[in-house]
Amino acid sequence: MEGLSRWVNLGFVFATLITWWVFGHLFESIFALKFIEHTNRHFLGENLTEASLYGLLLAVAFILVLWRNSNIYNSGLYIAQELKKVTWPSWADTKSSTKTVIIVSVIVACILATFDFTFQRITGMILGVS
Repeated sequence: MEGLSRWVNLGFVFATLITWWVFGHLFESIFALKFIEHTNRHFLGENLTEASLYGLLLAVAFILVLWRNSNIYNSGLYIAQELKKVTWPSWADTKSSTKTVIIVSVIVACILATFDFTFQRITGMILGVS
C-alpha cells in the first residue's frame, strides 16, 4: 500500500500543477476585463505574475481539500490498485496498433472525401449550381 500511496500523492501534485495553470489563466482573464481596475503585476520576470500567484494559492488550497478528503484519497488508492492489475501492451504492439489506426483512418478519410465530392457534384447538378 505504501508504493500505491506514493503514486496517488504524485497524482495530487500533478493535479495541483494543472489546476494552477487553469486558475492562473482564469485570474489573468479576470484581470483583463474592462470593468475591473486592476493591473496584473509581474514578479520575478514575465512568467510569474500576480494572477499566477493567486492561481497557485487557490490551486494548493483546492487540492489540499481534495487530498484531505478520505473518500477521494481512497478512490485514488483503488484506481492505483486496479492500474497495477492492467497488462500493458509492449512497445512493438503499441507501434503496430498505431500504424494500423493511422492507415485505416487515412483510408476512411479518402472514402468519405470521395463520397462528399460526389454528392456535392450531384447536388450541384440537381440545383443548377456549379
